[in-house]
Amino acid sequence: MNEQFRVAHKLGLMFHHDTPLPEDVKAWAISQLHNKSPALGIKRIRLYPKHKVQEWPKSLQPDLKKRDDMFAVYKQNVRKQRMELEGHTSEAAKRANNRDN
Repeated sequence: MNEQFRVAHKLGLMFHHDTPLPEDVKAWAISQLHNKSPALGIKRIRLYPKHKVQEWPKSLQPDLKKRDDMFAVYKQNVRKQRMELEGHTSEAAKRANNRDN
């Protein structure tokens, strides 16, 4: 395929099997990037009746500073696990690190 198709593929934009390929892949990819995504959050899972997809609440978006701090703690704990320091080698400690950080 052409370069524009490869760029769209790298961005995660793909075509449905039953839709024809657009003439202008670049314009199609840009329009896909500007469309509002319907799959941002689901209120609850039920088989019937189907609920409408709802956007993920802004209040639950993680704070970048907090995410950075948690990742730093996670990396330190993984390093301690690899060094086999006491208190960091058990499966419970590994699960707690994965869960909390």
